Amino acid sequence: MARVSPLNADLVLDDGADLSAYGLDARIGLVPGHSPGSLSVVTAEKDAFVGDLFVNYAVPSQPIYLMDRDAWQESYERIRAMDLRMVYVGHGEPFAGEKLDAIYPARYQLRWWVR
Repeated sequence: MARVSPLNADLVLDDGADLSAYGLDARIGLVPGHSPGSLSVVTAEKDAFVGDLFVNYAVPSQPIYLMDRDAWQESYERIRAMDLRMVYVGHGEPFAGEKLDAIYPARYQLRWWVR
C-alpha cells in the first residue's frame, strides 16, 4: 500500500472569507453535503461556483452521491436564498440562478447517462 505524507495548507479559508485580498471580488461559502469540505465561491455579481453541490447534465439536480443528505439540504437552502444570477457546477452545464427553485432529485441524471 502506498504511503502518503500529510499536507500542510498554504491558506485556510473560513466560511464567509473575503477573497478581495487575492484579487477576486467574492466570498467563500461552506456547502457540505456531497462531501464535508465542499466550498462555494460567490462573486459580487451574484455568480456562484458550487462544485459538486449540484450537477446539470440533463436538468439541475442533486448529485447521485451525497455523504450527508441533511447537510446537502441546508447547503441547498443557503445557496437558493442568495438570489444568484448564474450557478456554475463541477459536472454539467452552468444554469440560471432562478432554476434553483426547482432542483431535481438525483435520479433525473440517470436519463443523461443511459441515452
